[in-house]
Amino acid sequence: MEFGTQQLALWHKRRKQQEKKSLRCDEKLCSSGKRVRASIFNPAVNLLEIKSSNIEEDKWNSSTDVQSEDDEYERKRRATQREQDRRRTEALNRAFAQLRASLPHVPHDTKLTKLRTLRIAIAYIRQLQAVTQLQSQDNHSSSPPSFPPPPLPPWAP
Repeated sequence: MEFGTQQLALWHKRRKQQEKKSLRCDEKLCSSGKRVRASIFNPAVNLLEIKSSNIEEDKWNSSTDVQSEDDEYERKRRATQREQDRRRTEALNRAFAQLRASLPHVPHDTKLTKLRTLRIAIAYIRQLQAVTQLQSQDNHSSSPPSFPPPPLPPWAP
């Protein structure tokens, strides 16, 4: 019995050495990019297979698999980013539409740019501030309130 286990241990040791040797050989072949022939004996079916492959093709195929996964990830990331940008733009456009609707003295058929809308809103806010300041000053005095004339609309020539 002991003799059989020693033989088995030696066989495993030789097998590991052969695997290490073949790995070193494979590393040399991989770095050279040559065509590889490998013979594999399968004792279960008593069959000897001879396989041949090009190292460069295998490298290229494995790198394209990784590259295609990276490309798929990038496509999903860009699609998500486009959707987020679309939502932000829609929210900004809705906010400007609400601002345009709340501005007085703007004809409905007037097409205002975002910049012009902001300028009109600023002018309107300044006018409201001036009115409130005048009202607070008039509350302290006994004279009737006097309101400043409204400014000319920016879209007027």
